[in-house]
Formats: sequence, structure tokens, C-alpha cells
Amino acid sequence: MVGNEHDAANDLERFGDLSTGIVELGRRRKDKELPFSEAGVEEIGQRVATMRRMLEAAAEFLRTEDPELGWKVKAIETEVNRMEER
Repeated sequence: MVGNEHDAANDLERFGDLSTGIVELGRRRKDKELPFSEAGVEEIGQRVATMRRMLEAAAEFLRTEDPELGWKVKAIETEVNRMEER
């Protein structure tokens, strides 16, 4: 179980990194007074919703140590990876 806990902790760290990236993107756009397109706003919303699901699953896994939640986190991580590839 220690390995899975380590993975969950890494996922939580990654969540923080991704969140910071979204905030920085927003700041740069605001500083340059560049608006987000509707599609851009929708994509950010999808990323935030997916990351929220990952965070909730990882936190619940750490609380309960339910292996199914560990697999759920990995599946959501795959979704995040696909989003980053676009």
C-alpha cells in the first residue's frame, strides 16, 4: 500500500502543478489584456473539473486506502495526460 500512497501523493503534487499552470496562464493573458475564446474558457473548465475529480479521488484514497480509488485516480490521470497532449 505504501507504493499506492506514494502515487497518490505524487498525483496531489501534480494537481498543484497543473493548477499553478492554469493560474499563470490566466495572469499572463490578463497582463497582456488578451481575452480567452469561448473554446478556451470551456477547455479550462473541463481541465479544472477533471483535476477536481482527480483530487477528490486521491484524497479519498489516502483516507480509506481503497485500491479501487487508486485505480480511479490512475484512470483520471490518463484523461489529464490526454488533455495535455492536445
